[in-house]
Amino acid sequence: MPGNSSLHSLIPSKNATETHQVEEITLDAFVEKQRIHIDVIKIDVEGAEEKVFTGMKEILKNGPCVVFEYIPRSSKTLLDSLLVDNAIYSISIDGSLQPIEHAVFRSGVDMYTNLVMEPKTITNSSYQ
Repeated sequence: MPGNSSLHSLIPSKNATETHQVEEITLDAFVEKQRIHIDVIKIDVEGAEEKVFTGMKEILKNGPCVVFEYIPRSSKTLLDSLLVDNAIYSISIDGSLQPIEHAVFRSGVDMYTNLVMEPKTITNSSYQ
């Protein structure tokens, strides 16, 4: 359909053609309510990454592998906070994972990219 976009956002936009009220629940609350364990999480939330990570602090304590889209313009402090307890890798064009340092990485990236994160306590894993 012309004008139909698959992009949806929790962030208000002046270009929105319609809005819908939806109930929100944090991932921590959902996991606790459902009594499930998560090993891998894929996040693609069009700029709301910091909100998602804020809502899954308890999940992160269990050390899941997290694949997420990094958008420099909307995630200015996200990598700094995540790198304290986690190793983060960029995904190279050949599919290999390259460890990143936030300052070095941020200076060379001006577009979104997918990253892989794991707790530093298990950085000798098979992800490397």
